[in-house]
Amino acid sequence: MLAAELASVFLKSQVLFAIVELGVPQALKGGPMTASQLAAEVGAARAEWLNRLLKAAAELGVVSKRQRRPRQQQRRAAGASAVQGADAGAGPVAAAGPYDVFSEADEFEYYGNSLTAVLCSGHKSSMAAMVRLYRYNYESAASLAESIRVGAPSHELRAGRGFWEGLAGDAAKGAVFDAAMGSFKDLGGASVVAGYDWGQFDQVIDVAGGNGSFVAALLLRHPKLVGAVVDQREQVRRGAEWWRSAHPELLPRALFVMGDMFDASTIPPPLPTAVRPAYVLRNILHNWDDAEALQILK
Repeated sequence: MLAAELASVFLKSQVLFAIVELGVPQALKGGPMTASQLAAEVGAARAEWLNRLLKAAAELGVVSKRQRRPRQQQRRAAGASAVQGADAGAGPVAAAGPYDVFSEADEFEYYGNSLTAVLCSGHKSSMAAMVRLYRYNYESAASLAESIRVGAPSHELRAGRGFWEGLAGDAAKGAVFDAAMGSFKDLGGASVVAGYDWGQFDQVIDVAGGNGSFVAALLLRHPKLVGAVVDQREQVRRGAEWWRSAHPELLPRALFVMGDMFDASTIPPPLPTAVRPAYVLRNILHNWDDAEALQILK
């Protein structure tokens, strides 16, 4: 049984991926909805299929559900009260109407909970982009055995190119990656920004810094600090666009530099005015084997 459970556990993550991809958490922000109502809201062709997905999601705690009460049951309850009233001389009993039968897609109402909330893109601790990013990792993991057998990264086997090359060549995936890295800043990154004395430095250089959201958080907190974001060409381009949109006021204090963390000559030196610079590597080394990690650190 344990082997069967382990072999099928991927279905749980697929339920989560589907709920996020369909936009169910966002739709439920407006209040409880049946599967029929949600199908119209998210563009699902088969409401009964969506209902089965929602029931699975409710079992996992991704959404919450409650069974709807047919109007006939409500009338029966009202009729019972009326009978008691008639016995007491309160008047005649109203006749009950035809029995209401819900379709499969209208049997339950679904509503959001605390987990549903963080799967919305606008939440301050949103994990929606992170879930979408893990879906890409799931696709790569399907080739894990072949990767071990032939000695090649599974993403290359599946997509024909490496993960980072894939990001550079796919704007949609790149946007998901940037948003997911921003989630790290909003979650664990916030405590790093607040819990360390970054004010002791006059420049922070974030190597492989993505769209620069971590540096932006530092600059917002420390008005005298300047920053630099080092990454691949496409990542630097997207990062600069994000800053122009999200924090244009910080641009005079930031540099965006195309660089390769495996090539020290491409990593910018501190500014001439920087007396106490700091180089930062965040969430980087886990992507590489020991030899490559040592090369990065050197």
